Amino acid sequence: MPSGSLKSGIGILFMKRSKIGWLLASALAFAGVTGVLAHGDATGIVKDRMDGMIVLREQMRNLTPVLDGNSNLSGEELVEIAELIAAKSGTEMTDLFPEGSLQPASQALERIWDDWDEFATYAESLESLGKELNSLALRPLQNPADTQSEPMAELSEWERLDASVLLGLANEAQAVDDAKDAELVLVQTENRSVEDVVADIANTCAACHQRFRRSE
Repeated sequence: MPSGSLKSGIGILFMKRSKIGWLLASALAFAGVTGVLAHGDATGIVKDRMDGMIVLREQMRNLTPVLDGNSNLSGEELVEIAELIAAKSGTEMTDLFPEGSLQPASQALERIWDDWDEFATYAESLESLGKELNSLALRPLQNPADTQSEPMAELSEWERLDASVLLGLANEAQAVDDAKDAELVLVQTENRSVEDVVADIANTCAACHQRFRRSE
């Protein structure tokens, strides 16, 4: 997830738990789409990235009912949407923005290359959110018999030690801290809903577009 100033940027656009806020964020993220579709004169890498953005726009359209609580998407459909979002973000997205690729048809701002780390963080966050949505969507599709397991037996202090600690390659206190951090991340992920993740996707797109996309 974004940190620091990125969190602030997303927070400005994000109205927590408000259906209107969620839909507004989604609309902001893909405002002016008609203009994108009209840019038939785009060529090369600029056309490639516009095509990718159109794919993302279509996925957000599909997810809008989730934000409004009226979704009838099946688990399989949600998985497909999540996979497309993850596939069109991260380095797959940033690789389509070589410095100076500003054809007249492009809606990218030169600010992208001035603040490249920030732009890349948005792209990486979107990829992570797509993967998280995919994970959440897959859970109901799994065979309950495959996900049930016997309760884990309580481990002794010796058994809880990481192999790197036993070999003298790591500090025991640090290993305990790392384990607690991993457990916290797991709990946080398990407590998040599909709606939470979709809202983050919409607002990440909205914040990135507001910062780096030329308005019509």
